[in-house]
Amino acid sequence: IKIRDLFCPCPETQEEPRIVILYGVDGIGKSTLARQVQKAWEKGQIYQDHFQHIFYFSCRELAQSNVISLAELITKAQAAPSAPLEQVLSRPEQLLFILDGIDEPRWVLQEQSTEVCLHWSQPQEVAALLGSLLGKTILPEASFLITTRTVDLQKLIPSLKQPRWVEVLGFSESGRKEYFYNYFTDESQALRALFLVESNPAVWTMCLVPWLSWLVCTCLKQQMESGEDLTLTTTTATGLCLHYLSQVIPAQCLRHQLRGICSLAAEGIWQGKSLFSLDDLRKHRLDKPIISAFLKMRILQKHPTSLTYSFIHLCFQEFFVAMSCALGDEEERSEHPNSIGGVRRLLDAYERHVLVRAPTRCFLFGLLSEQVGREMESIFTCQRAPELKQELLQWAKWEAQEMRFPRQPGFLELFHCLYETQDEEFVTEVMGHFQGSSVYVQTDMELLVFTFCIKFCHHVESLQLHEGGQPRSTWRPARVILHWESRISVPNDDRCFCSQKVMQVPVTDACWQLLFSILKDTGNLKELDLSGNPLSCSAVQSLSETLRCPCCHLETLRLRKMTVVSVTHNNLHSDFWLILPENDMKAVLTNLIKLGLANCGLTAEGCKDLAFGLSTSQTLTELELSFNMVTDAGAKHLCQRLRQQSCRLQRLQLVSCGLTFSCCQDLASMLSTSRSLKELDLQQNDLGDLGVRLLCEGLRHPACSLTLL
Repeated sequence: IKIRDLFCPCPETQEEPRIVILYGVDGIGKSTLARQVQKAWEKGQIYQDHFQHIFYFSCRELAQSNVISLAELITKAQAAPSAPLEQVLSRPEQLLFILDGIDEPRWVLQEQSTEVCLHWSQPQEVAALLGSLLGKTILPEASFLITTRTVDLQKLIPSLKQPRWVEVLGFSESGRKEYFYNYFTDESQALRALFLVESNPAVWTMCLVPWLSWLVCTCLKQQMESGEDLTLTTTTATGLCLHYLSQVIPAQCLRHQLRGICSLAAEGIWQGKSLFSLDDLRKHRLDKPIISAFLKMRILQKHPTSLTYSFIHLCFQEFFVAMSCALGDEEERSEHPNSIGGVRRLLDAYERHVLVRAPTRCFLFGLLSEQVGREMESIFTCQRAPELKQELLQWAKWEAQEMRFPRQPGFLELFHCLYETQDEEFVTEVMGHFQGSSVYVQTDMELLVFTFCIKFCHHVESLQLHEGGQPRSTWRPARVILHWESRISVPNDDRCFCSQKVMQVPVTDACWQLLFSILKDTGNLKELDLSGNPLSCSAVQSLSETLRCPCCHLETLRLRKMTVVSVTHNNLHSDFWLILPENDMKAVLTNLIKLGLANCGLTAEGCKDLAFGLSTSQTLTELELSFNMVTDAGAKHLCQRLRQQSCRLQRLQLVSCGLTFSCCQDLASMLSTSRSLKELDLQQNDLGDLGVRLLCEGLRHPACSLTLL
């Protein structure tokens, strides 16, 4: 979906949405996108016929006010009045309110009853005013664009009704490159940075998050300016934050002041604050010279209009909260050296949903990494709380045991936490408690953390990566689902509520390679379902190489509705097998027991290559080719190989494959000679009476072993 289409009518009802919610993980670019909407409108690029006035509000700044009137609210958003207020409010259907970060303040936006709605000039509590606007008791025809980090907005806005959900997924691969070229004005520097980052698949994947792209570029820029060799060995967000701190805080004496920054961040989280007054900073022993230093280092930023301070990004505040918990309060640790009460308090708060933010947990787990631990001790000149690892391990194991049914976004949040540790022993112990479930994966980053975790789940047997069903309309797209199980079947969780993806992020070749690598690392994986996924030629080659590996013990491969995107990305190969020559086909089928290729665009020519593999495979017993244009020519190729005694196939499905009576003689001949085939499905083919008679002759042959037709 494009920005200009956010408020387009829903195809099902032809009604325009009055509330659009942009949601996504931290640092993914929601606020930037919201500000771009306002700027694009001001330049006359979008919504000119739709909205006469657009007002942008930062909810963190609004939360600084106790009471405000609707008139003051609108005036606050206008640099200069464009029209008298009465005229602005006379056409509410032409008003768009942008509420950026509505989940940041800890408020409940409860609407006022219609009986007590006040005049637009009468002050009232900010939360009550916004609740009434969103509940449509004030200016019911007005439109809203909201950004949030959580989909659980019903607790924040009880009156929220039928919004359009739009998920922001971050940079595409080309978007990442464009960001690097924009950040480094010198093209040679941009090329150096890109070469380094692209050589590290994990870091390149992390760069789909704009905030992490900024962090990576900033670190590399500082190395270039100081004449250092470019290095970036970390693979986690926690590691990147510490790497950044190690570069911008050279003075050892100043590093002691980081304690004050940590306690400031923690107090803000517990009080629901992200904006701090000068008195707040002084309370944590941060005086003006120290504040100036942190402003220069871009750890803090100043807001001139409100004379307040905040962290350069909310994720930085979350990071320092994690540091505060891991290090503990200085006075508390002097009395209780092993105290990590802050960690327990924080985890308990998340379980009670007191806090809606997830990054702090990820950063806490990231501090368990040995590499990160060494850098942390170097910067903060002290060690982590000894009990930190055990406390987090107990919590993670409990979470894993509780997740026996599909639950979003809980699974991916836990996987992100485990990925940050980069601790194989830790992750193995936690993953041992998973019994199987479903999880939606839509970005490279999500696939990266899932792949890292699942390879340490040694009892996994089935892995499924496919579209989550057909979209009910263009406004309800199917999601990508990853499903894994251990001898149990768990129903897929259909969460296709009215949602759209902004900045579509397909899975890249690098992440397909990471996924296929678990077929080697997880030797007990028996089943892989890639149905419905567009794979590039490079990704197919990676899959082929993995299947040829002796360490791969895959028995079932399903590729229903799979398309192969050509290198030029301008067309689709209609035939998957054009990419795999015959010598590859033999190796690919070496260990497979079941192969599903329904609705893959397979043709008669592809069946020729596939048939070659059938005659050489000693393991393949089931083959699904339904809904492909196999035609009579393709069936002839298959029958020639099925007649050979070396073929072990027991079940063949050819539903709706364009077969006619012309292939029935070949089928009958195959039935009279094949000793292995037990089931043959020929439904929805126009065989005619003559074709059926020919098949019956084959069935009557004494050597026919078929039991189900």
